[in-house]
Amino acid sequence: MGLVEVLKHLPELIRVRRILKAEALAWQPDIMLGIDAPDFNLGLERQLREAGITTAHYVSPSVWAWRQGRVKGIAKSVDGMLTLLPFEAAFYREHRVPVAFVGHPLADEMPLENDRTATRQALELAPDSQVLALLPGSRANEIRFWVTLFLTPPNSSANAIPPYRW
Repeated sequence: MGLVEVLKHLPELIRVRRILKAEALAWQPDIMLGIDAPDFNLGLERQLREAGITTAHYVSPSVWAWRQGRVKGIAKSVDGMLTLLPFEAAFYREHRVPVAFVGHPLADEMPLENDRTATRQALELAPDSQVLALLPGSRANEIRFWVTLFLTPPNSSANAIPPYRW
């Protein structure tokens, strides 16, 4: 959850990336495919690409939404970008980055329109009740910091926002 979380693990992340680079250079794979985690993978992909290994990246960073200038660094890091969404592929084409729209692995399994009535029945929710989904993500600290707030009933004395801990 932010800079402090990363800094705690930075030495280990650097060590792991150094090992991956050394092993990839020794192995000389046909392609290095980085999956998501752009802060970790794009730097490694760039180093390997500069050493002559073909690189691709799956799950585009949200460069189309903010900090679009990052696409220049991505272009230097990958021989190809594999995108989940069609508009992402269009963005990369506009910036002359080789790209293929491959889609999302769950796209064909999810309905285009949800059946609210059936979902509410399955979850035993009243048809007219309001529903709020709390989706803290996968970062352990997000869950640890916010779980009490999320699970405590409104107007409870325990519902105070927990102090931020470093």
